[in-house]
Amino acid sequence: MDQPKSNGFLHDRATLRNASGAKDAPKTPGGDSQELTTQKLFVHGKIEVGITCPNCQRTKIMKMEEFKGSQHLFRVKCPCGSAFNVLLEKRAYYRKPTNLRGCYSKKPDPETQGWRLVVKKLSIKGMGFQIDRACSVREGDILHVQFTLDNQSESVIRGKVIVRNVNGEDVGAEFLELDPNAKKELGFFLMA
Repeated sequence: MDQPKSNGFLHDRATLRNASGAKDAPKTPGGDSQELTTQKLFVHGKIEVGITCPNCQRTKIMKMEEFKGSQHLFRVKCPCGSAFNVLLEKRAYYRKPTNLRGCYSKKPDPETQGWRLVVKKLSIKGMGFQIDRACSVREGDILHVQFTLDNQSESVIRGKVIVRNVNGEDVGAEFLELDPNAKKELGFFLMA
């Protein structure tokens, strides 16, 4: 299968798919199992994006109109012979990977009346977390959450969220309310 040319770079459309559906990272051009470096680009609201070869620093512009959905992972081959992965992230806010313990409840005091959660992703606007499979959480539920940041002051974040999606044990939620200093603490934590 011929690979389409894109401003000097070749990108393999056969590997172009939502990152959540990708089974493995694309292999090197020779097909061996060596992992390629991945260039992650935040492209929210952009019409074009510059992709830079990590080997020769050659930069080419790609139009974003051909990419639908929130994430795309694909392999790029530069004319210098270097191959690398590109992950296009269209989300509006940076999401920091985390592993923070906490709790949640449908009642205002999650610490004494709630269930355990583990925050896996955190942004200024929301959070992704895992719950015990036995607990019932549905899209649209309003939850009270509490978790501790792993920063130097071990800041406790308390707030109210609305559940936006549920996939088994994985829950995505948007913040509705945060304690007075929580947004500030969260902002510093995300920048670190």
